[in-house]
Amino acid sequence: MHRIITVLIIGFFSLTACEDVVEVDVNKSETQICIDAIITNAKEPQVVRISQSIAYFDNSGDFPPYAVDSVVMSDNLGNKYYFDKTQTGVYTYLPSPLDSLEQNSHFILKVYKGQAVYTAQSTLMRSTSIDSLTYQYNERMNGYIVSLHARDAYGVGDCYWLRTYRNGVFMNHPGKINIAYDAGYPQMFSDSLEFVFPIAIMQINDFEKPYQIGEKVKVEILGINGDYYQYLSMAQQQMQNGGMFAPPPVNVRTNFTANAHALTPVGFFNVCEVQSAEIEIIK
Repeated sequence: MHRIITVLIIGFFSLTACEDVVEVDVNKSETQICIDAIITNAKEPQVVRISQSIAYFDNSGDFPPYAVDSVVMSDNLGNKYYFDKTQTGVYTYLPSPLDSLEQNSHFILKVYKGQAVYTAQSTLMRSTSIDSLTYQYNERMNGYIVSLHARDAYGVGDCYWLRTYRNGVFMNHPGKINIAYDAGYPQMFSDSLEFVFPIAIMQINDFEKPYQIGEKVKVEILGINGDYYQYLSMAQQQMQNGGMFAPPPVNVRTNFTANAHALTPVGFFNVCEVQSAEIEIIK
């Protein structure tokens, strides 16, 4: 009996002691350009952000801004919208009172860098109105839970991106990407209904840190196209992809094309109608 135990102990330490460091030589991938161009019809600054990709094993999260020569958006009515450089990699358009981005209008965005040209197209998709935002105190959580009251527009196939701001700060955690197909999700047959519970409540609250008196909550509903709905869904999956059995990471789809002189583009261009509502938590 003692001999068996001794053998097991020796075997255990021999297994735990064999730890060799394996150096893997990973080939450096091609640099890609990321163009984030989500434009709305709101009378506020519209921003296009451009950056470069980093290596997969670079954990800094620091994506270098990428300077280009010009960023121009045009529509099917012959209007042109020139984005001015406000800082490296950030290009801004300030809408005039006369600007009017209409539903179903077609837009083309072009980004120029030397001989390189990046191009994407989008049609402005409708949003839906917000009836109200309400809140209720939850004793167990010692805070307030906000509810969105809104109904999907009539007609099957509307897609939405709901963005929540807490005291002016966008809740941009990957788990809080809040998208809807009609009033729910694909295959739910939820046309023209009120938004379902996960979209209207769960995704606009932080249950670990509920809202408190004096806080402001703003919700925007952006009308997006089906391709951008899939883009956000895939992006969320990739950002939350982890664990021993996680599938290999892949680039999500893009609607940008590029000429022969350009880097490989990623990112998305979408023009959206937006509706919004804001409340302040008071007693």
